[in-house]
Amino acid sequence: MKTLRHLALMGLFLSLLFSAAGAKAELVSLQTGEPVVGKITEARSDGIIMETYSGSRLWIGWDRMFEGDAARLKREWGLVVDPREDAILIPGTRLVMKDGLELTGIVVREDQQLLVLKTQTGSNRIPHDRIERREDSTVNALLVFSPGEIVDQRRKETQASTPAELFGLAIFAQKVGAFRHAKALLSEVVAGDPDFQPTAIQSQLEALELLIADQSLLETAERILSHHRSGQIDRAIEALTQLVAEQPDSPLIADLKRRGVSIDKLNAYQQGLQVKRVSKAWFLELQDAITAVARDRELTLQEAQQMVARSVEETVIQAIAAKLGIEGTEVAELFQERAKVSKYVGDYGSGTYLVVKLPKRKRSRNTPSRQQGGRRGGRNGQGQRSTRQRRTPKRPAEEWWAQMDLPAKRRYLTAYYAEKSKSVELVREERPKCSRCGGRGFRIVFSPGSGSNTQVVCDRCYGIKYDKRVIFR
Repeated sequence: MKTLRHLALMGLFLSLLFSAAGAKAELVSLQTGEPVVGKITEARSDGIIMETYSGSRLWIGWDRMFEGDAARLKREWGLVVDPREDAILIPGTRLVMKDGLELTGIVVREDQQLLVLKTQTGSNRIPHDRIERREDSTVNALLVFSPGEIVDQRRKETQASTPAELFGLAIFAQKVGAFRHAKALLSEVVAGDPDFQPTAIQSQLEALELLIADQSLLETAERILSHHRSGQIDRAIEALTQLVAEQPDSPLIADLKRRGVSIDKLNAYQQGLQVKRVSKAWFLELQDAITAVARDRELTLQEAQQMVARSVEETVIQAIAAKLGIEGTEVAELFQERAKVSKYVGDYGSGTYLVVKLPKRKRSRNTPSRQQGGRRGGRNGQGQRSTRQRRTPKRPAEEWWAQMDLPAKRRYLTAYYAEKSKSVELVREERPKCSRCGGRGFRIVFSPGSGSNTQVVCDRCYGIKYDKRVIFR
């Protein structure tokens, strides 16, 4: 499949070298070995008319062409109906799978459990128990092997060694698109026998130089597209920059731009990818850094809060800079360009009383004074038993911190970071009810001795009634 795509790109590039819209460039090898490159303007039963690079028009009869080129062009121009005439057929294997799928290719390896079938889509590992039927078949080599592999195999089979044999193999290499192999073979002919068809070989070498240069450009363009598709934008930018520097007027550059691949667009795309990488890494590194602080049993709450507020962010930035190979200042700038879509949560939990101040309660006008029966344990103005409230002393902050487990400490420090950091954005604050008092701020305890109810301030939220949870991004 890669070979076919490459040959298709080759045709596209050569066609761009002609001004006429839709013109297709062709390489035609004559029986003498001389190559002719140009566009075919007309094909008849006895031959073709070709317009060359220089603008001249040539009449070439079918009997003057290399037979492989003649068969291919006849088929392309609708002068033959047998598509197998131009194919390079080799022995292969056809597999009919139990699910009805059919695969045709070359078996390159086989053992008791499975076989490896090389097809136009790549190498497929197929267990024997999936195969319903296996048959001998023929395969077009161009659909399975690269042009270079086909030429190497042909040389191995023919044992080509004489100038005539090597020359014929070079013509075959041009037919399948292995232009570098063709050049190497012709050079080998010249080295072995300088007097063997020197004019034809020199013409062939000159034409091959142009084709190899064009093929190199196509390979560069294909590599750029491959890097772009796989997200390797650095490599795509590097290859495209080199292409622009070496061939600024190449029509491939305009073709790539039409496909949405230009240096400006690649740079913008790379910037977007880098922003995503930094944003994702930031919150992962932040979690790791905060966990490390929360896990340190030697730290007091005050020391842990100071580290989260002052040094954790710097630790995050340096870690990301090292992983991505960029400067710390660039990390901070890229993080500020993030999309701010994903949201994260920090929760003070039972430590909410440490960061939220309880508002002072104002005495209601209806609250009875001591002279009106509002004494502790007494009766109110309506003769009913009064409910007294008993305060609960708050746990010291460091005592609370020492008793918390790692997840609670981590959630607390995450919320603390979110409120102190200038790099993240607070979205909202949530206030779930205290899990102990149900959001009342106290618990009612009946005292049988005095016959009165006592409101005991909740020993978890200490009257605040909720846990403070922060959502940030």
